Amino acid sequence: MTEIRTILGSVSPEDLGFTDAHGHLIMDRDLIVLKHPDFKIDDIEKVTQEVELFMQAGGKAMVEMSPIGCGRNPRAMIEIAERTGLHVIASTGIQKSEFYLDSHWRSFYTAEQMAEIFIEEINQGMDANSYNGPNIDRVKARAGVIKVTTPYQHISTEDERIFKAAAIAHKETGAPISSHTERGTMGVEQVELIKSFGVEPQYFTVGHMDRNPDLYTHIKIAETGAYLLYDTPSRVKYFPESTFINLVRGMVDAGYGKQVVWGGDMARKSYFISYGGGPGLAYVPDQFVKRMQDQGFAEDVILDIFTNNPARALTFRE
Repeated sequence: MTEIRTILGSVSPEDLGFTDAHGHLIMDRDLIVLKHPDFKIDDIEKVTQEVELFMQAGGKAMVEMSPIGCGRNPRAMIEIAERTGLHVIASTGIQKSEFYLDSHWRSFYTAEQMAEIFIEEINQGMDANSYNGPNIDRVKARAGVIKVTTPYQHISTEDERIFKAAAIAHKETGAPISSHTERGTMGVEQVELIKSFGVEPQYFTVGHMDRNPDLYTHIKIAETGAYLLYDTPSRVKYFPESTFINLVRGMVDAGYGKQVVWGGDMARKSYFISYGGGPGLAYVPDQFVKRMQDQGFAEDVILDIFTNNPARALTFRE
């Protein structure tokens, strides 16, 4: 039986709907919000309002990419999902090192020890305390994706260990893996690394690749069968949106439109309309999709990128 794991239970790929493949709902704890106060998204009422705007625009699902010890609040995610009906796919795994103290166990646990934690969160339920101990406070919500990461232009031995842990957990549970790349670098190398640990690329999504809008590199990744996540539209501080339109058109013309998934990555409260900011969670299903339609993308291509592709990318291996 194929399934996608949400925090309220499993759904079939056909029922997932329009998906933000890399989003954030709640980040209210840990070092990340101390270092970056704008990341502190902690008001359930405001987040619920924001999710309702997303769903009114056609959104149905979101991958909440805050992993262990990086702002994640499983109980808040459960409440938001129950209030709104949003399909929330939660993350286990690890973020980049700058968001953890040197004393955090990500720095010294073996791959096997980390994998055991990831497997527990996928099979049993997430720990509300992110394994900071001494007791486990496990919730009913199970993780549905494993997060991994690499730094800018290199892969550290510590990151290799986390990739190995993710691969062990994937082979045990079937859970898909989704990555963070720093400014879209090391995407090809990430695929090669996860393959070296025995994971088929079709279960791996390379994140933030539109931060490096180099079509040649994107095609190389797509040729392996891995998915590419784009999530920068609306943030013209990086690139004008025409860059992403041209990038997607290039991927579609090259025959790889079915390897692209899309997210909003609204990881700051200043991005939330409900906090008085913008462009908001609804930007992608509302304004960006309309731009794609205006610029001539076929409806079946749009359906693939925002519905069919994420449904495949998030399905557990049988």
